[in-house]
Amino acid sequence: MNDVKNLLDAIPWPALLVNKEMIVETYNSSAKNLFEHLSINTPLVNIVRQPNVLNAVEKSFSEVKSNTARFLDRKIHGNTLFNVSIKPVENTKDFLICFEDINSAELTNKQRRDFVANVSHELRSPLTAIIGFLETLNGPAKLDVTAQSKFIQLMSTETHRMNSLINDLLSLNKVEDMQRQRPKLVVDLVSAVRKAIDHTDLAVKKANVNLTININEPVGEIMGDFGQLVQVFVNIIENGLKYGCSNPNPAIIIFIEPIVFDTILGCDAIKVTISDNGIGIEPHLIPRLTERFFRVDNHRSREAGGTGLGLAIVKHIIQRHRGRMAITSSLGEGSNIQLFFPK
Repeated sequence: MNDVKNLLDAIPWPALLVNKEMIVETYNSSAKNLFEHLSINTPLVNIVRQPNVLNAVEKSFSEVKSNTARFLDRKIHGNTLFNVSIKPVENTKDFLICFEDINSAELTNKQRRDFVANVSHELRSPLTAIIGFLETLNGPAKLDVTAQSKFIQLMSTETHRMNSLINDLLSLNKVEDMQRQRPKLVVDLVSAVRKAIDHTDLAVKKANVNLTININEPVGEIMGDFGQLVQVFVNIIENGLKYGCSNPNPAIIIFIEPIVFDTILGCDAIKVTISDNGIGIEPHLIPRLTERFFRVDNHRSREAGGTGLGLAIVKHIIQRHRGRMAITSSLGEGSNIQLFFPK
């Protein structure tokens, strides 16, 4: 039986060897971690109390063939879903029962479904608006020059919105594909920040925002992807423009400084802090800011042309650079985003 237990220990999932009387004969260490009160000669019904699993085991025993079921392990810290496989052991009357953790696979499938649903919704809204405008132009407003001009402008806005969404989706897909490939080029981070400021200069002036940059020299260089780093700072500055303009004197402040030793990254780093004095965010919403399509204020974000993907893209780029991001905010006091890049 020790040889059998050694074989079970080689299985990466919780595994039980059960006889035809549904008594546990042996098990591996993973099974003991899953079932706290597990011991040899314990009836299976005392360990696995879910009828669908027990029914699948009984059917497998009676038909002497493999079967499967789902087992939900409920714990205080959360639920875990397992795929249960029951297989007869050749030349014996025993059955091997394995519990494969499929939580991550289920989560991935759910995220994929949610993503498709969100993209469909985001594209459907402007398309529906454009279809409505076209029908109006072909009908009641066919000879109304003023109405035509108005609807053409609205269609242009909705078209730009769809184009922004598609561009952000392509960017997100690209950074996710590259996330495991750490950048290998030496990059001047200050130059990337200044490039982002150049990119957003017109929008900053249009919003009448006072953008300032302070640098605690010498900053140094990092291993990075210059284009992606520029995108990080552009996205964050644009976020500040969308949610910071409600202040009578809107401002965005960028501060760059070297960190001798970042205890979380475990090495020297460069810290970039981007602050605004806008409307701020309720603290309980901060963990959701990097979720795809999450918006604190849907109406305001859509009016400003936001896709809800900006900070999701930032998160993946920071992860690719093996850095970290910290966000703090208070309602009515603005937001503060800190980015740490390992040297």
